[in-house]
Amino acid sequence: MKPKQKFLLFSIFLILLFMSLSSVSSATVTFTGVNTTNDIQNIISTTVDDIVLEGEFNNLSTLNINRSIKISGENATISRNTSNSANLILFNVTATNVIIENLKIVGYNTTITSNTSDILIQNNQITSINTAINISSTSDLKNVQIKNNTISTNRGTAYGISLSTNSAKLYDNLISDNTISTNQTNNVGIYLFANGSNLYENTIFNNTITTTGAGSHGIHLGLNDSVLYNNNISANTITVRSAHGVYIFINGTIENNNISKNNITLDVATATNSSGIFLNAQSGNMNKNNIFDNNIKGTVSSTNTGAGARGVDLQVRSGIMIDNTIFYNNVTISSNGSSSYGIFPYAIAGTINNTYIYGNNIDVNCTAIRVGASGGTVNNLNISYNRILTNGVFMTVDGSTGVNNTASTNWFGNNTPDMNKFNNIDVLSYYVVNANAIKSTGFVGENWTINYTFHLNGTNNAGDYNKLPFFQAILFDLSNNQVDERTAYDSGIWKIAIDYPKVDQFTIVLDNEIITFNEAFKSSEAPDENHNNSTKHNDTKDSDDINQNYNHKDFNPGNNTLNKNSSNVETPTDSPNVSAGASTKNTGIGIIPVLLTLIASVGLLTYRRK
Repeated sequence: MKPKQKFLLFSIFLILLFMSLSSVSSATVTFTGVNTTNDIQNIISTTVDDIVLEGEFNNLSTLNINRSIKISGENATISRNTSNSANLILFNVTATNVIIENLKIVGYNTTITSNTSDILIQNNQITSINTAINISSTSDLKNVQIKNNTISTNRGTAYGISLSTNSAKLYDNLISDNTISTNQTNNVGIYLFANGSNLYENTIFNNTITTTGAGSHGIHLGLNDSVLYNNNISANTITVRSAHGVYIFINGTIENNNISKNNITLDVATATNSSGIFLNAQSGNMNKNNIFDNNIKGTVSSTNTGAGARGVDLQVRSGIMIDNTIFYNNVTISSNGSSSYGIFPYAIAGTINNTYIYGNNIDVNCTAIRVGASGGTVNNLNISYNRILTNGVFMTVDGSTGVNNTASTNWFGNNTPDMNKFNNIDVLSYYVVNANAIKSTGFVGENWTINYTFHLNGTNNAGDYNKLPFFQAILFDLSNNQVDERTAYDSGIWKIAIDYPKVDQFTIVLDNEIITFNEAFKSSEAPDENHNNSTKHNDTKDSDDINQNYNHKDFNPGNNTLNKNSSNVETPTDSPNVSAGASTKNTGIGIIPVLLTLIASVGLLTYRRK
C-alpha cells in the first residue's frame, strides 16, 4: 500500500474513533425504579454527562457525585423509609459544574450536601428530616445557584438552605424563588455564614419562607471577625413566630447592604423579642446600610407583656453606627409589650452618627421611633417626612444626646400632636392640613370646590409635602358614604354640585384629622329639568398613578447612596457551564472530529492532485 493511501486510511480511522468517543461522552442514560444505587453510581463514575431518573425509587443510598454531571428527573420520586434515614444523605457533591433538578425527594436526613462552588439546584421538591441543602466548604464558595425549589424540614435546629465557609470567602451566590417551610424550634429558612472571612455580594431574592417554631428565623446571615457587605436581600415573603424575619448577627462589620421590598409578618407568642429586620454588630461597625420599601407587620399576644415586636432594629456593641438609612418602610405593630418599637437604632457602649429615618409609614400602639446610645452619643439624627400614628411615644432619644438630632416635616396624624410624646429631640416642624369650601357658579344649584392643603405648622410653606409616604384622604357625605379617596400627599381638590334644596354635609378624613363642612351647602336656586343631580369627582388618581407616585422622591440625604446591588434584582437564568448530554443518541460532532475531517479533506485533495 502506498504511503498516501496509508495516510488517507489513518485519517478516516481517527475521525471514526473520535466520533464514537464523542457519542459516548455526551449520551443520556435513563434509570427507572428497578435500578439500584450501584447501577446509578456506576454510571455517575463514567464519562456520561446526563442522567435521567424516571418513576419511583425506594431507599436509595448515598450517591457520590465526583465529576461534572447533570442529574434530572422526569416524574421521578426518590423516597426513603424514615426509620432507616439516620444521618443518611442522598447526594454528596464534591465536583463543580453539577446540576440537580426536577426531582421529588422525601425522607432523607440531609438531601443534598456539597463542599464546592459552581453548582445549580433547581425545580426540586424536597422534604427533609434535617437540613435540606447543606453546602459547606473550607475553600471560597461562589456561584452556587439554588432556585425554584419547594423545601420543608421536620426537625429542630435544621435549615432549609445553608451555605457556610470556614476561613474562606462566601460570595456571589444566588438563592431565589424558593418556597421554604419549617415546623420545629430554632430552625432557619435560609442561612449564610462565613467564619474568619468576608461574606459579600450574595443575593437572596423572591423566596417565600414560613417558620412556625419559636426561635426559627426566616433569613439569617452571620460571620466572625470580618466584613459582611454588598449583599442584597429583597422581595422575600417571610412569616415567623417569635423570631426575626431578616437577622444579621456578626462579630465584625456590617456595611453597604440593601434590604428592600420584603413582606415580613411577626407573631410574637413567647417571651422573646422579635424583629422584622434585625442587624446586630457585636464587635465592629455598621455603615451605610439601606433598609427601604419593606412591609413589616408584628403582633404580640395580648397576654404576652414580657416581649416586644420591632419593625427595624439596628444594634452595635462597642462600635459606631454611621450613615445608615431607613426609608419608605411600612411598619405596623400591635403590641402591649413594653419592648415594642417601630424603628429602633441602638448602640451599646457605642456611638450613632448620621442616621436617616425618612418617609416611613409607622402605625403602632407603642413607641414609634426609639434611638439610643448607652455609654455613647447620638449625633446628626435626621427624622423627616414620616407618617407616624401611635397612642404611645412618637420619638425618644436615650442616653447622651449629641448634636443636630432633629425631627422635621413629619405628619403625626392630626394638626395638634401631643408634644409630651417627644423626648430629647428637637421638633423643628411638622405638617398640618387645612381645608376650605369655595362657592362658584356654572350649575343650576350651587357648585362647590372643596380642597385641602398641607403646610408646615405656623407657616404657609408647603415644603416638599409630596415626599410623605402613601396614605389616603377620604371624602364622606352626610350619610357617611364614601364619595372619593385619593393619595393624601397629592393635596386634593373636589368639585361637587349640591342638589336643590338639600342641606348636605361633607367630611374630609386624613388619619385622625377630621374636617367637616355642613350648613353652608344649602342651595338657593331650584334646578332646571336638565340639571344632573349626580355628584362629580374630578382630579382623582387611579391605582397606577398612586403606585407610580409612591417612589423614593429623589431621596439623597447627605452622601448616602444605594450600592450597586439595587432592589430590582433580576434572577439570573444562566446555569453553571455543564455540557448536558442529549439522549442515548449521538448529540453531534464535537470540535475535534470537525478538525480531523478538515485534515482528511486536505489529505484527499493533496492525494488527488498528485
